[in-house]
Amino acid sequence: GSSPKFDAWFETHWAQEQITPAPAAEELAVLRRLSLALHGTVPSLEELREFEADTGELKLERWTRRLLDDGRYATYFAERLGRVLIGTGKGHFLAFRRYRFATWLSDQLAADRPWDQIVTELISAQGLPSGEPATNFVTAAIADADNNAVILEQQLAGQTIRVFLGQRIDCAQCHDHFFDPRWKQAHFQGLAAFYAPARFTPLGIDDDRERQFEVTDHDTGTSRVITPTVPFGAEWLPADGSPRQKLASWLTDRRNERFDRAIINRIWGQMFGRP
Repeated sequence: GSSPKFDAWFETHWAQEQITPAPAAEELAVLRRLSLALHGTVPSLEELREFEADTGELKLERWTRRLLDDGRYATYFAERLGRVLIGTGKGHFLAFRRYRFATWLSDQLAADRPWDQIVTELISAQGLPSGEPATNFVTAAIADADNNAVILEQQLAGQTIRVFLGQRIDCAQCHDHFFDPRWKQAHFQGLAAFYAPARFTPLGIDDDRERQFEVTDHDTGTSRVITPTVPFGAEWLPADGSPRQKLASWLTDRRNERFDRAIINRIWGQMFGRP
């Protein structure tokens, strides 16, 4: 949501500006831009010649549909989204399979699967990363601790809000957010607690509901258990399901406008070069 101060600034400055539309680009230029944005490459010579020879109606609309139906679209967008979802590193050697994840994500896009369903599976999936590639969102946050694979709940909390709600809250891991007073350290800890039951076993990712998220007070040296909580929209949390399933339901709830805005802004940036 926005703040009254921001709304007042917007009405005073931005909303009053008159934007001069850019002149219409030539069709070949539009095709080139579409191909770069959707396939990551310029059109081939054969495609250019076919495009120039096409004299039918709604030419750009038909060619846009053609680019989206081409397998290169799903492959390219899966790679771009994959960098956001799991980063570009190789991650934990035994747990992380980047190629399997990219293939899985490409299949989801090619099947036109809704984004909220994809996100739900990313957050709540169980099993081996090789057989259940969606679990790589969680296994990307695995670290070695005394030769044991440990899932970093706080890393997942920051990644979840950054990727799916478009807000960087990592600094709230240590203190209340300096620039956005709406995000407190308690909010960060409550979100991290949803991932506490997740663990990596020889059979892959599963949930141990007995596991809880604890934080240590550096002043007193005492530890306390954190209850899974959300910073807003608590009524969106379902009564049933695992903690990760509940978090996924909260994120993708239709009332959570930030979820829609974040992915729309991400795609806008991909298509127009600036979010």
